[in-house]
Amino acid sequence: VKNILLILILLFGKAFSQKKIPDFIGCYRHDNGANFCLKEDKTFLIIGFGTFITGTWELMEGEIFTYNEKKYNKFVELTPYRPELPFSVFGRKNPSIKTGYQIKYSTTDKEDISDSVYIGGSLDKMQAFFNPSPNCFSGVDIYKGKKLPKEFILADLNTHELRHSEQSKVKYTDLFSFQTDGYNDFIIDYMPADDKNSGIFRFPIGAKGIENIEGEVLRKQETFSKDDLEFLEQAPTRNFYLNENFRIELIDEILFPKEFSYSQNERQLDEKKNGKYKKIPLKRSPLQDFKPLKTTLFHAECEGESKNLKRRIR
Repeated sequence: VKNILLILILLFGKAFSQKKIPDFIGCYRHDNGANFCLKEDKTFLIIGFGTFITGTWELMEGEIFTYNEKKYNKFVELTPYRPELPFSVFGRKNPSIKTGYQIKYSTTDKEDISDSVYIGGSLDKMQAFFNPSPNCFSGVDIYKGKKLPKEFILADLNTHELRHSEQSKVKYTDLFSFQTDGYNDFIIDYMPADDKNSGIFRFPIGAKGIENIEGEVLRKQETFSKDDLEFLEQAPTRNFYLNENFRIELIDEILFPKEFSYSQNERQLDEKKNGKYKKIPLKRSPLQDFKPLKTTLFHAECEGESKNLKRRIR
C-alpha cells in the first residue's frame, strides 16, 4: 500500500509540475515602444510600429550578462519563425482591369537586394525587379503589363546571411513558379529568411522576473484595451507566415496604429469592388542558369542621374 501511495504522489507531483504556468507568462511593454507577449503554449509575439514578429520561446539555463556586467543563470530565449520560401504570391480577378494585368511588388529592403531578384514568363524573359543600387523610390511599386503569360517564374540569386544558423551564408537553390489562370491582379511579397525575423531575443530571468539587457525588471502590462487583448489572443503565433491571407487582410491594422494607416473602410470598399486576394501556390523546381534581360521591371534613380529605362515583361 505504501508503494502504491508513493507512486500516486510521484505521478501527481509530475502532473502538477507539467501544468504549472511560469510566472513570466504575460504581456510586457519594452522601453523601445514595442510590446511583447509570452503565451502558455510557448509561442510569442512582438508588436511595435512597423513590427510584427512571432515564434517560439524556451526557458534556458546558462550564463548570460547584461550591459552592466550583471550575471544570470537563466533566461528566456525567443526564436522567431522564418518564412519557408522567399516569395509569397497573391492574386485576384480585378474587374477594374479591363485589359492586361498588374503586379504590386512588396519588400522591405529594395536598395540592397531587389536587383538580384528576378521574374519572367519564361527563363529567356527573366529580368530583375529593380536596377542595381536603386534609390529615390516613388512609393508603391505597381507594374502594368499587356499580355499575361500562363505562368511567372521567380528567382532569388542573393546570398543571405543567417547569423544563428549552422551555415552563415546560404543561397536558394530553387526556382519558384505560379500559374496565372483566373487572375489579373497580383501581389508578390519578397521576404527571404534573413530579411525579417532573423535575430534571436534573450531576456534574463532575475529574482523579480524578466529583465531587459540593462538589468531592469520588466513589469507586466495590465492596461491593454479589450480590442488589444482580443487581438493578442487570436494572433496566429503558431506560424504567422503560414496564414498569409490573415497577413494580407490585416497587414495595415497589425503594423500601424489607426492614425497612421489608411482606414479599414477603404480596404473593405476595395475588396467589395475588386475582390479579395487569395494566396497562389508556388511550385519549386531546381535552379537553372538564365541570362536576364537588360530591362528591369521597375527603375528607381534620383533626378539627374539617369533617365528611366523603358521596361516590360515580354
